[in-house]
Amino acid sequence: MLEFIFNGFMNTTHKTGYLNKFINILFGGTRKFILQFSDPLISYKLWNYTVQIPFSHNLPAVMIGHKNYNTNLPRVAEYINSKYPNPHIIDIGANVGDTAVLLRSFISYPIMCVEGDKKFFELLKKNTAQLKDVTFVNCYLGEIDEKINAVYKAVGGTGNIFNEANSLLETKKLDTVASEFPEYKNAKLLKIDTDGFDFKIMKGATELLKTSKPVIFTEFDQNLMKQINEDYNDMFAFFRTLDYNYIIFYDNFGDYLISLHIDETEKIEDITNYFDNRNTDIFCDICVFHKDDIDLFELTRKNELEFFSKNR
Repeated sequence: MLEFIFNGFMNTTHKTGYLNKFINILFGGTRKFILQFSDPLISYKLWNYTVQIPFSHNLPAVMIGHKNYNTNLPRVAEYINSKYPNPHIIDIGANVGDTAVLLRSFISYPIMCVEGDKKFFELLKKNTAQLKDVTFVNCYLGEIDEKINAVYKAVGGTGNIFNEANSLLETKKLDTVASEFPEYKNAKLLKIDTDGFDFKIMKGATELLKTSKPVIFTEFDQNLMKQINEDYNDMFAFFRTLDYNYIIFYDNFGDYLISLHIDETEKIEDITNYFDNRNTDIFCDICVFHKDDIDLFELTRKNELEFFSKNR
């Protein structure tokens, strides 16, 4: 019954017509009522795999409404494979395993899944138990190795870290974690999706970025960055310092926007201005390439333009 309600709500979220709207309101209201008391697990088909997700998870609604959502990531991994065979991937903010399942539906490269929330982490392991070459790490990542007075709160399949005087939360640098798993010290794709903390995590991965020079595929929500006093201009300066010179911008639904050199500051200002003060309703994903991978950047740009010319 729960899956029937969930699917009925999700499948009508982006549809028009009186019947669809009625079903969406009915099942949406029922879902909201149930979530006041509990957040049970349900089975859901994600790409080639069936996984368990919380009843509150909103990922299916995004996927149903946007056919290209997240599909850019496995394509980028394939482009990387053309230059660096069998590239190792680090997935930060692995959540319930949806990214790992997505990647495994198209590619077979080794993946390290890093997730801090214990509930999501257990689901991550359960949902990816059938996958080979997956490494699991249960920790929160940050700029330095430290313990802070904070707590993690999840809502709707995602979450944030909040200051909390009576709670301790330990964070590690990605460089620290990578030293514990040496097979990933030469990872070639670093995916980060941590609701505004992405830049902090990059600053804790400086050694990895200097030595392995992975392609960085990260959520870029400048409005969430503001909430934790991070300046996105500092992030672009950080890229420049490490010779990450080329950036592809996607919208948060996976559609290609524009490719820029890091020194095209006016164009970067234009596009960041467009997404400013949107209250996280719309934002960017960015794919960032080191100067040594200009060939890979050009290949990715060319292939992505071709893909979207046929798939919009």
